[in-house]
Amino acid sequence: MNETNVTVVGNVTADPELRYTQNGIPVANFTVASTERVFDREANAMKDGDTIFYRVAAWRELGEHVANSLAKGQQVIVYGKLKHKPYQTREGQTAYSLEIEPTAIGPSLQFGTTVFTKSAPKGQQAAQPPAGMAQPVQPAAPALTAPVVATQPQAVPQQQYVPQAAPVPQGAPVPQAVPAGGVEAMSDDLF
Repeated sequence: MNETNVTVVGNVTADPELRYTQNGIPVANFTVASTERVFDREANAMKDGDTIFYRVAAWRELGEHVANSLAKGQQVIVYGKLKHKPYQTREGQTAYSLEIEPTAIGPSLQFGTTVFTKSAPKGQQAAQPPAGMAQPVQPAAPALTAPVVATQPQAVPQQQYVPQAAPVPQGAPVPQAVPAGGVEAMSDDLF
């Protein structure tokens, strides 16, 4: 089919609202604001350009995960089908909104970190994260129209990575240390 798929990076404008259809199918609705960054030649600096607002409707399990994971102000990446939907304004005029039917949604890691917890198949308990990691948010019981408010992620302790020297096999050439002057001070015949 000729579908228009887009990837949008933007901020969640309000906590996602989780609702259920009459058949019990969950859908989470929220809006993403994506602001273009443009270069201002007069100020010789980057500044905010135009903002585009996208409505997002995440269905089924994706919708439940969205409602339990995202909150207002978080930067997200949304991938899915772009829809151009007409609606009537209060004045009776026809206007259009941009909506995304998402295939995938995730947090942007540009300004922070996150912990992923894989959901378990229906009827099984989800695996617990390793000790010291943030605990997963438990899904709320289905309600007909009550929104589910996502909790703020817990802080994850930072662990410092200390590289360990690997043993050199017997007979293998031993790497030379970088001279005090850095790579520029090294001779070309080392390479």
